[in-house]
Amino acid sequence: MLRTGLTILVVLIMNVLIGAGGWFYLVPSADLDQRLTELRVAERGLERARRNIDSSEARIAQARAAVDQARTQFQHTVIRAPFEAYILRRQVEVGSGVAGVSRSATGGSILMTLGDARQSALYAKATAADARRIKRGLPARVRLDSDPTDILPAAVDSVSTAGDVDPTSKLTTFPIVIALKSQPPGGWVNVPAQADIVLSSSIQAVAIPERCVRADPAGRSYVTLRPGGNNRRHYVEVGAIQKDRIQIRSGLEKGQVVMCRPQ
Repeated sequence: MLRTGLTILVVLIMNVLIGAGGWFYLVPSADLDQRLTELRVAERGLERARRNIDSSEARIAQARAAVDQARTQFQHTVIRAPFEAYILRRQVEVGSGVAGVSRSATGGSILMTLGDARQSALYAKATAADARRIKRGLPARVRLDSDPTDILPAAVDSVSTAGDVDPTSKLTTFPIVIALKSQPPGGWVNVPAQADIVLSSSIQAVAIPERCVRADPAGRSYVTLRPGGNNRRHYVEVGAIQKDRIQIRSGLEKGQVVMCRPQ
């Protein structure tokens, strides 16, 4: 019995060592391999967890970007004019499907046409002969067909140098923009109007009805005078035309009687 106990004591002493820093235990190599295997498994699990975290953060970033885009698109559902304007024409109805600029090959859907409420203007056309004489800044007088007795002061804003050809008449006209100096009463838009552009002014001028002036085969203008009951042709130089009145630059004097064609 004593010999057996001595053997056990020796085994215990062989598994326990005393060092300067404390107790050290001798671990069998099989246990060490198992611990290393568990460490490698834990490290691989940690790496997978880190990759999952990165993937989750990427999905979170994508979700936030989708939310921001949805908020932006929601803001675009409210149509705001870039300036104070009148709605001249509406191209779509409530509930109609529309296409955005970035998702349409044609540049998106036109919702409405706006007119600048800060400045009213008359869009007119002139022939090439008249367009050459019209300059920016010339004074003009505009009459709306809705109220032809009210004369609105205006000025020529622009004269286009690119003509438009009418497909039916083949006549080339040039767009002209005449800006009103004040807003028309009632905020009228898309109203037909007439404009008189003042090319020049003369205090001393003779004007007669346009139907009183005729032209001979050579294109010279003349009027018919009736002194003492005898009709005679009298050549004149004509100037500006305003409605049914024509300016006589030379050839007539005040007090002379001119014969006119019946209306």
